[in-house]
Amino acid sequence: MKKIIQFAHQKCLEHLQSIQTLFTQEGHEVPVGFHGDKDVTTGAPRIFSDILMLEYTHEFAKIGVRGHSVNLTVSTRKD
Repeated sequence: MKKIIQFAHQKCLEHLQSIQTLFTQEGHEVPVGFHGDKDVTTGAPRIFSDILMLEYTHEFAKIGVRGHSVNLTVSTRKD
């Protein structure tokens, strides 16, 4: 379970970095949103079970695949 969540987290960080790079290269402001280091209390007790976190990760992975497939077909830019 831990390896799956760590893998998903790493992929999210990579994706956010690529989006930030794209915004910066195009001269746009990078949106400010949720910050894990400022908005999360790491010492707090768990709220969700492993099963729920795994199901959430799985559902959002499926949403991502569907979204990327649509975006790939309508995008005019190579990147």
